[in-house]
This record gives sequence, structure tokens and C-alpha cells, in this order.
Amino acid sequence: SIVGVPGGTLRAKSCAEVSLGWAAASWAEHGVRLAPGYRLAMTEVSIARVGVEAIDRFEPLWLEMLAHHGTVETTIPMQPGDVSWPVRRALYASILAEPGAFALLATRDGVDVGYCVVHVHAGPDDTWVTGDVAEVESLAVSASERGAGIGTLLLDRVDTELAEAGIEDLQIGVVAANADALRFYERRGLRPRIVMLSNFGRPR
Repeated sequence: SIVGVPGGTLRAKSCAEVSLGWAAASWAEHGVRLAPGYRLAMTEVSIARVGVEAIDRFEPLWLEMLAHHGTVETTIPMQPGDVSWPVRRALYASILAEPGAFALLATRDGVDVGYCVVHVHAGPDDTWVTGDVAEVESLAVSASERGAGIGTLLLDRVDTELAEAGIEDLQIGVVAANADALRFYERRGLRPRIVMLSNFGRPR
């Protein structure tokens, strides 16, 4: 829902934001103005902590992310979805059986639009000065919702969950060619630490 007063600033009650330039123009006709760069939220995104029972709801979102990775990394062949998902599903089931692991599911209007799977490595690290280290195994957002702030909402909730567990250290792997993802995580204070090399694209 949206609130505003003529001559004032239009504000959105929902914390999930989507760009709606046409709405700004429409409201301007009624004397309501938007703050520069403001993004309106029309429907609220809910973030729920879920367990292994929700894994199958992740499948379409995982497959969308797999396809997206295939567009940003074009030099290495990707697994087809019917091969990828069973392997990924088994990984999630294994992770969510671990102490401290958790998953988050984002929904808008009853539709699943994103998820996150997190597990915890007991610290300290043998190289870096850390406590227990949380790792975001996957962060996926529906293609139709990318850029709408859902990844931010998921990671904000991850931060909350980890703070409640007393965990300060966080890591996440990113496809090297995914420049947008790298910028997103770096804006949150994460920095590249290890570069993993592979020969996956070699002729077979």
C-alpha cells in the first residue's frame, strides 16, 4: 500500500521496492511528488525461515539461476537442469541437516520469488582470524524480480539470523564472470579473498 499527501513525499509501506516511474507521473498529476530516485513498493515481500520440507520449492528458482549463470559464464558448459537439480537438492538436504544451518524463502502475493541457504563452518579458520564462519551456499532471486531489492531483503535477514546466533563472519562464492553479483556483495562489505581456478572448460 502507498501513503502520501498532496505536495508532500509519497512513501511506500512495504520494505520490498520496485521501480514504478509511471506511478510517480500519475501521482504527480494529483500534487504528490516522489523524492528523487525513490522507488515505490506495491506489495510486500515476506521472508520466512524454512527447513528441508521446503527444498522442492527452490527448484524453479535454482533453475532460473542456473540459466542466468549460463549467460554470464559462456566459456564453460553448464549442466542441464534435469542433471543439476537432483545434485543441488541433495546438497541442500545435507546442509540443512547440519547444526546451525538454515534456509530462507521470499514470497510475494503467495508466489516464491527468492531463497537463500546458509550453513555454518565451526571456527576458528586455520588461516584467517575468524570465529565460526557462515557460508551462503545459494542466493537465488526470480528473474522477474531481480533488481527489486529481494536479494537485499534476504541478506538482511541472514545478517539478523547470524547476529542472533553470535556469528560475525560470512562468506559467499560468486561466479567470477558475474560482475553484477560481485558489485552487489561488495556494497555489503564483502571482499574477494580466494580465487578458485578450474579447467572445466577444456575439451573432453
